Amino acid sequence: MHFSKSFFTIAAAAFVAELAIASAIPVTEVGGQLVKRVVSPDETCGGSNGYTCGASNVGPCCSQYGWCGATVDHCGTGCQLAFGLRCGTGTSTTTSSTSTPPAPTRTPSPDETCGMVVGAGQPGMGYSCGASNAGPCCSQYGYCGSTSGHCGAGCQLAFGLSCDGNGSGTPTTTSTTTAPTPTNTNISTNGRCGPSQGNKICPNNECCSASGWCGSTTVYCQSPDCLLDFGRCDADATPAGADTSGVVRNYKGSVPYATDIYVCNSKGKVALTYDDGPYLYTSDLLDILASYNAKATFFVTGVNNGKGQIDDESTPYPAILRRMVAEGHQVASHTWSHADLSAVSETRRRAEMIKLEMAVRNVIGKFPTYMRPPYSSCNAACMQTMAALGYHVTYFDLDTQDYLHTTPALVPISLNVVDSFFGTGVTPANKDYLSIMHDIHYTSVHSVTIRLLDNMQRLGFQGVTVGECLNDPEANWYRV
Repeated sequence: MHFSKSFFTIAAAAFVAELAIASAIPVTEVGGQLVKRVVSPDETCGGSNGYTCGASNVGPCCSQYGWCGATVDHCGTGCQLAFGLRCGTGTSTTTSSTSTPPAPTRTPSPDETCGMVVGAGQPGMGYSCGASNAGPCCSQYGYCGSTSGHCGAGCQLAFGLSCDGNGSGTPTTTSTTTAPTPTNTNISTNGRCGPSQGNKICPNNECCSASGWCGSTTVYCQSPDCLLDFGRCDADATPAGADTSGVVRNYKGSVPYATDIYVCNSKGKVALTYDDGPYLYTSDLLDILASYNAKATFFVTGVNNGKGQIDDESTPYPAILRRMVAEGHQVASHTWSHADLSAVSETRRRAEMIKLEMAVRNVIGKFPTYMRPPYSSCNAACMQTMAALGYHVTYFDLDTQDYLHTTPALVPISLNVVDSFFGTGVTPANKDYLSIMHDIHYTSVHSVTIRLLDNMQRLGFQGVTVGECLNDPEANWYRV
């Protein structure tokens, strides 16, 4: 199999890459209760309030003194990765460009493409669908047409004459049959972008980083850090093939849909679950699980952390997904780009789920009915979406805290946490667990997983999938 050069570049710098990963911080156990981290409202972070630096703050890094920012003082020595989007070299104070880019223009499409992104994330030319094209609507995938697939959900009115939703092609406006040429006077001219910069948008198909800088490399474009709507982001890519939105979604089995699931229903079993992969260490994890005769559920993401699309055959990911299924593991959804499903629009929330479905379908021929919300965040609106799409919403009651302790110096904390769940009086006759770990961290795979499996083996617990721990037949885990 051919692996892309970019993948091996990432692999050679695995530990460095981990520093740039936006940690999946689902919840932290405090006083026996699960407490979610919240984005800082006042630029403080960590410490007693436990706030996290997010996209709305002045910078993505939480300094050793508990302040959000983007300088080397925030992102360098002492940076608290558990309370921010990243740690590493601070952002430069120099701008990338001072020249004023030409005002964008729209021209009728000569090739039936439209918009700024075409198909599976290919750059578009900004063409508009007009009277001479196959239809007046520019679909969410960047093609002109007049069907409901072009004029309905995701239709881009800025690059066409209509988005009437029913495929008739009736112009959306009644005052004119020709759409005015769109202009955007909010294009960045100094390399800065996003909410903290007057909502400036990056020019030239560049991405807007979490700290508000325009650029085109992974550090700017990787999701979920990249600021959507202020430039291109990896999350904007769409997998090839048919949209899964129209698949019939009957509820199957006795496991509830669109209801919080925190616990197993099978004494003596531990549901092993892993979020955010596949990644550099997932193949190692599959080897370890096989050596213990254990099964797991993988809540996979489609394009996060700059890893590329999981259905790209030039990467190892498709083979890893197929191996998961072949070896009896369960593939489940953790969304396309690890977006906070409570913080995005209904359109984007559905896109996060549908795009992941398409990518998984492209590899294993089916897509999941189980999901875990990124950051353990799924509000009432999110739950309505999950109900409509037919998903079991899965959380956990055994938090290894592996995402907080990803260095050799800190991992013993997670090992002690794991041990605490298998103390005096715990037996397969009276206990089961639904655990959470993350296969994007070396320590999670090679230390925390092994400690958990050793404890289970010592006491006689069985490692299983979420589906099995809920007594749900494998036929119910997927749709086709």
